Amino acid sequence: MIETPPRIDPDAPFNAHNVQGWERTLSVGLGLALMGVGLARGGLFGLCKTTIGGAMLARGLSGHCSVKSLLNDPQAEMHYLKDELQAAKDKLAGLLESAKPGAARPAPASVSDLNGSSTGLG
Repeated sequence: MIETPPRIDPDAPFNAHNVQGWERTLSVGLGLALMGVGLARGGLFGLCKTTIGGAMLARGLSGHCSVKSLLNDPQAEMHYLKDELQAAKDKLAGLLESAKPGAARPAPASVSDLNGSSTGLG
């Protein structure tokens, strides 16, 4: 099974804490208030308010806002995705090379290799 790295890179600049201080506190407070109003109202508009409040609460608790990071450095996400695509392209090229008919492959194990030739069972 091919192991893929996680989507979020903790060293990437767009994943850094970009919401601090009063902005973070205000996001948590307004998020909780908006969620409360949305739950009390009910219906479709209440659901929308609850969803927006939840996003504001997550923004305040995590200290990261993706929209703000894209506005501050819109190229960071593009560079990250470009590097990911290049790595995937390199892996695919390696897989295609190893799948060619003349490519060197490891020899299959024989039954005596599996049982152990020193036991005298092979």
